[in-house]
Amino acid sequence: MAATSGFVDGLDFETAMLTANESITFSWSADSVTFQTVQAVPEPSASFLLFASCLLITLRRNRNRRVVLS
Repeated sequence: MAATSGFVDGLDFETAMLTANESITFSWSADSVTFQTVQAVPEPSASFLLFASCLLITLRRNRNRRVVLS
């Protein structure tokens, strides 16, 4: 089983094939998110889904951190 690892805005992740009902939790300084699969997700789809999820979380965090200057 191949493992894939990555790094997105301070968030490390590593995965191989995701099995049904598997939970993966990503944590950072003041927040965390947990994904739970409904069915098995093989590589490389699992890696893509996790990377895309991490990227969306990062974009949302950055948007929420912005300060509007007037």
